[in-house]
Amino acid sequence: MGAKSDKSAIVNRQLSIVNPQDASDWISRSLSEDRWLALDKLAHLLVSFSLVGIGYAVLSDRGLGWDRNRARILSAGGTALLGIAKEIRDYRKGGGFSRKDLATDGLGITLGILFYTF
Repeated sequence: MGAKSDKSAIVNRQLSIVNPQDASDWISRSLSEDRWLALDKLAHLLVSFSLVGIGYAVLSDRGLGWDRNRARILSAGGTALLGIAKEIRDYRKGGGFSRKDLATDGLGITLGILFYTF
């Protein structure tokens, strides 16, 4: 019984440090207020960064064999179009069009181009 009570004490201690309700409230506030420092912006940055890398790998000499500049432009442009389409979809569903999301997408695209294509 001692090991079981030790585990529950550890879990209770961890839950007192990070309250799931507080985390949920923070996520809800950050999404509704469109903050610069929010999980949503991190997701936009990481997805854009990753899509540039995937697009470049598929289009460049590692994939379809296109030259580097063409693969770079199409992977960045395609990722930008996806970000714009996502914001238009959000706007049509009543969620609002976020310029901050687009700016974060742009940062992810820029970092992806620098990291994956040079």
